[in-house]
Amino acid sequence: DLGQGGWLHSPWFGNFFRGNENWLHHGSHGWLFTVPGQGNSMWMWNPHQRWLWTSPSIYPHLYRNKDGSWLYFVAYGPTLRFYYNQTTNAYEQALP
Repeated sequence: DLGQGGWLHSPWFGNFFRGNENWLHHGSHGWLFTVPGQGNSMWMWNPHQRWLWTSPSIYPHLYRNKDGSWLYFVAYGPTLRFYYNQTTNAYEQALP
């Protein structure tokens, strides 16, 4: 659904704005470079987490490719965002 100012809404992924080519700006994750995966899954890249993988059936769980960790995304508003690392059992701050 196209919202105000060109923002789109995904029932499973939330609000985002499409940028150039494969870039999008997500309401909680910030700028992401996205690549479709198998089925409805998606790879997304940002400079802090590098490559993350997710799909509609598991989001807000994300797989982080650089260290093989499973993360759970937690947002307490637009600026207070964390990943719970299920491998280390520790919270990691989500950077913009």
